[in-house]
Amino acid sequence: MNALVIYDATGRIWNISYGETTVPQGLTAIFVDIPDGAVLNHIDVTDAKNPKPVFDYCLLYTSPSPRD
Repeated sequence: MNALVIYDATGRIWNISYGETTVPQGLTAIFVDIPDGAVLNHIDVTDAKNPKPVFDYCLLYTSPSPRD
């Protein structure tokens, strides 16, 4: 899902908006394609000219039932 992500100089995310087509002036923002099952954690700003989204993934673990 494509989203407009507004973040600060440390990579902290301040806002995620869906359905936007333009970046607001005066804000640090990028468009990010968020994969299914992923959660956007922060923006890696190590290279300020090439910011990269960092995702977390939650894996569902089900343990066997004691009756199995």
